[in-house]
Parts: sequence; structure tokens; C-alpha cells
Amino acid sequence: MELYVPDSVLAREMKEGQRVLGASRICHPGLKRMRQRLRSPAGRKRYERRKGLIEPVFGTLKEHRGLRRFYRRGLAGVNTEFLLMALAFNLTRVPGMQQKR
Repeated sequence: MELYVPDSVLAREMKEGQRVLGASRICHPGLKRMRQRLRSPAGRKRYERRKGLIEPVFGTLKEHRGLRRFYRRGLAGVNTEFLLMALAFNLTRVPGMQQKR
């Protein structure tokens, strides 16, 4: 599985469209490969698809469903709460998916 996750410096670079001056050099070979992958035109295009696939879901959950903070404590409680919110979001999409078929 190939991941496309920029570090903070690369994310800023991608947002501004130019190299970040004075950024610390990375030595880890995995991070170097990640930067090379994301700087390539194919990698950049693949990363940009994320905006249309994932980001709107989180925006909808935050704005329309009020998921600005979790009300349960602990990792298990937060996981359960998020799972229920994601399930509710997906259930609202089922009628539209059935109409397309």
C-alpha cells in the first residue's frame, strides 16, 4: 500500500506552491520517498483527489451534524461515538445510491 501523507513542511509547500525556505532537512529514507512521491505530478494528482473524496465528509460531520467535539472519554468511547456519526452519515446517503442503480 502506498501512502500519500505529507509532513508539515511538505503540506505547507503544497499549499503555497513554492519551497519552504529554512525548513529542516529530513534524513529518514521513508520520508524522503514520501516527499518524492508527492512532488511528482502523478502523486500530486492522486493527493488532490482526497479533497473530493474525504474532506467533504468531515466538513459535513462538523458543520451539519455538530461533531465539533466528542462527548465520550477514552479511546473506546471516542471510537464508538465517531462510528455512530459515520454510520448516520452513510445512512443518509443510501437512498441516493439506490436511485442511481
